[in-house]
Amino acid sequence: MALDLDRGYFNDLCEFLGFKPHKAQIEVIDAFFSGERFLGIDAGRRWGKSKLAAAFFVYGLGQQEKKLWLMAPTYDLCGKIWFYLVPWVIKAYGKSAHIKRSSPAKIVMDWDTILEAKSTDHPDSCIGEGLDLIGFDEAATERGGRMLWQQQVRSTLIDRMGQAIFPSTPRGQGWLPEMLETEGAWHKRFPSMTNPHLSREELAQIKKTMDPMVYRQEILAEIVTFAGMVYSMFNSDTHIITKAQADEMTRDWSTVIIVDPGMAKATCIQVVKHSRVFDQDVIVKDYQAAGMLFEDVYRKIMELTPPEGCEAYI
Repeated sequence: MALDLDRGYFNDLCEFLGFKPHKAQIEVIDAFFSGERFLGIDAGRRWGKSKLAAAFFVYGLGQQEKKLWLMAPTYDLCGKIWFYLVPWVIKAYGKSAHIKRSSPAKIVMDWDTILEAKSTDHPDSCIGEGLDLIGFDEAATERGGRMLWQQQVRSTLIDRMGQAIFPSTPRGQGWLPEMLETEGAWHKRFPSMTNPHLSREELAQIKKTMDPMVYRQEILAEIVTFAGMVYSMFNSDTHIITKAQADEMTRDWSTVIIVDPGMAKATCIQVVKHSRVFDQDVIVKDYQAAGMLFEDVYRKIMELTPPEGCEAYI
């Protein structure tokens, strides 16, 4: 059932491989070996998320009769982790590991453990049987992530109570933060500068030359929005709260439902809590779906309308 969690052995393996995790990576390792099933890693560029994920996979490949998936939106992105993974597997396990560069790429161990690379641009290829570990690299960039997780991926973790890690640089609010909150995941942000091996001078230069919004996303690993640059003041630490916090904060606020029919594109429906006293709004639900007819939109609006009704439909 899932991976056997032996932190001492993992430390010895990392030492043998020549991988010395930095302090921020150790926070993730601590969470993994404490038994957290879902781990969201919002990391800035060159933080070391691919290398860390590869270390978890090498660890899992050493156990008997385990099934592991390396996932990414494309096979090219799978290659980021694969680049570190293959040399380490050869070093750790030698001829006991059989590396198959077929489609999909696989690593098959003599003790009936297998790792498969999965590209999510073919969602039905992600339907599988019980898994012990999933590493979904750059999951935030997967546009159909919500449906993929619900229809194909989540059920693969049921019978073995498998773990899943999501090392990714943020891409707006998207599906990933919502899913991680729903699953009660361990979720933390790590700016690039928490990797002590990166040049401080280079990071300072990047801050001077990079667009501030891009810098916040790519280096500070913040959740930002670029749509029309309307919310350029948005800060993930300040402006994102938990559902429990939102429920408490907006208990006596009125409700507004905003609908963008989308027509040829996805329909977007937002449930917004509004306070006339504080002149504030809190988005408590964001729903998006393609191909909705007007009667579908109406039914969804009725479903989202609270018992006390709405102040307005926009």
